[in-house]
Amino acid sequence: MELSRKLHKMKQPNLDIKYLISLPKKYHSNTKWLWPMILYLHGTMTKTNDIDKLKSNGLPKVVSEMEDFPFITVSPLCPFGKIWSDLFDEIKEIILFLRKEYRISDIYLTGYDMGGHGVWTLASFYPEHFSAIAPVCSDPIQKEKIDSIVSSLINVSILVYHGRRDRIVPFQEAMEIPEKIREEGGDVNIKLFDNMGHNCCIRTYTDPELYEWLISHHKR
Repeated sequence: MELSRKLHKMKQPNLDIKYLISLPKKYHSNTKWLWPMILYLHGTMTKTNDIDKLKSNGLPKVVSEMEDFPFITVSPLCPFGKIWSDLFDEIKEIILFLRKEYRISDIYLTGYDMGGHGVWTLASFYPEHFSAIAPVCSDPIQKEKIDSIVSSLINVSILVYHGRRDRIVPFQEAMEIPEKIREEGGDVNIKLFDNMGHNCCIRTYTDPELYEWLISHHKR
């Protein structure tokens, strides 16, 4: 599939955000249909100034190699010197713009590594925007932020992916937030790769169960 390069000019100067976007093949022919959208946050390993290099890993790589994909996908590029947690206002501005520009039903948030960290924090700031979230091998969350994240995401459906052999983000540490949300009665699902470590990004985004799970969740 084609992933088009876009530039969103922010209200705040000097922080314009580049992103890749793909549209399902029938998007333009079926003008009455609303489409689900996946917002993907890349990890540290794909930090670059070249937007096309996002296609080397994660959701953009998987989608670019498919003939069709039944979601709109949006993959922003994190500017150098920033992490996703620095860009709450910018991501929200992009989401509001996309809702006006495209025919979107539900928005699902996912991300790998640094992007997984961004999923937890961004979703906790704006839980009303997301029908479900799927953090993948999330970077560690600061201890002082965990309780507020847990309380904010009690009503958001969550699917966590992680490798049991992850040495960068130990399994026990990665499970702290999802287990606390589950203890509070939240909707948390966990999918573990027994024989993989931190490198389970492509394995996750080629998992059909991920997309079946996402599309089953809707905002009222």
